[in-house]
Formats: sequence, structure tokens, C-alpha cells
Amino acid sequence: MPGTCWRPVLAAALLLASAAAPRAEGPEDAIRARLETWADAFNAADPGRVCEIYAGDFEGVWPGLPDADKAAACDRVDEVLGDPARDVTYAPQIEEILIAPSGDFAAVRAVWTLGIEDAGSVTTSQERRLDILTREADGAWRIRRSIGFPAEEMREPPG
Repeated sequence: MPGTCWRPVLAAALLLASAAAPRAEGPEDAIRARLETWADAFNAADPGRVCEIYAGDFEGVWPGLPDADKAAACDRVDEVLGDPARDVTYAPQIEEILIAPSGDFAAVRAVWTLGIEDAGSVTTSQERRLDILTREADGAWRIRRSIGFPAEEMREPPG
């Protein structure tokens, strides 16, 4: 039939258009970007942007430090980033992001590498972390709970 020859052309055009269209950002992409933005803010010594990721009811449990609410965590960030003699960097290696079926709750397993340059000496350390995030009313993902473990105490996951 002469009227149906346009269908393959239309199908090909639709296929090309959908392949070229930007992919909608899903929760996993948004969380990954959020954590990378946090690291960028930390590395730029911007404590205001660093603390913005913590939820109002944040609780952190990290090795060698007292448990922290949001205010205590932000005070630590200010202290670490406020020393002009020290250059401090953080970099995440995200291992797994699990999104709850509701789409507004997630768990992130990552290894965070901390680098400190102080008086010409450079030290690095790693910490494994499990962060629990929720998507808040403004659409932003924020960390509600953060639990850290020294990397050397961790074992390979089963399986």
C-alpha cells in the first residue's frame, strides 16, 4: 500500500529522537550527584554548602569521634576547613545505592578517602560509610544517618 511507506521512516525518526533525548535523572543519579557535589563543596572549603546536605534531624556515628547531630557535624566541618595551614580533600567511591520502592528513601555504601596536606606532609585515610538519605519536601536528598567504619576493619562482602 502506498500510504504505509512513511511508517518505517516515522518509526526510525522516533527511535533516533528518543535516543538523542536527555535521560531523565532518577533517584540514583540524583544521589550520586548530591554526594559528588558535597565532596566538591568540601574540597572548595565551603562549609555552608557542605552542611546543606545534612537533614535537620541528622545523626552521625564516625570512628574516633563523639556522635554528632547536625550542629556538631557542621562545627567539625568548620574546624577542619577553617585551618589555613591545612589542605583537606574528600573523595567518594560509591559502591552501592539502594532506593526504597517509595523512591524517597535510600542507603548508600561508599568508601571515602580523606587527604590532608599539613606543613608539607601528606596523609590519607579511608573510611567505609553507610549513609541513609531521604528526599525532602524541596526535592533535595539529605543525609539523615551516617555510620562510618575504618576501612581496614571491613571485609569483602559475601557473594
